Amino acid sequence: MGFITWDNSFAVNDELLDGQHKILFQIINRFHDAVQRQEKTPVLTKLFDEVLDYTSMHFSIEEQVMKQAAYPELTTHQEIHGRLLADARDLQAKIRGGNAQAAGDAMNFLKNWLEKHIKGTDTKYSPFLSKRNVA
Repeated sequence: MGFITWDNSFAVNDELLDGQHKILFQIINRFHDAVQRQEKTPVLTKLFDEVLDYTSMHFSIEEQVMKQAAYPELTTHQEIHGRLLADARDLQAKIRGGNAQAAGDAMNFLKNWLEKHIKGTDTKYSPFLSKRNVA
């Protein structure tokens, strides 16, 4: 069992986006495992970079799907994504700098992000996309 486990409470009922969320969980669990093993800064940096790279790609695709569906909350969702990425980049800089507490802070941030963003913000678009059969 990983740091955070996918279950149906995270589902947005879109095959593409749910699949990407599941991959993000896997990447974050790898980062968590490295934190637990107290890996050195280069390892943590590489894994957190992977989290951010994948997240950026996912956000871009998610926003494209919402745009195609003319989702009315797209602008707000994009702003939320921007803030999440900015906060994550701040943590990334601290991890790269060898800040001992940054990896633990990152884990708290990531768990909170996944639980609140996917279960809260993302699930708001789920019924809208389902009505329009956008995948």
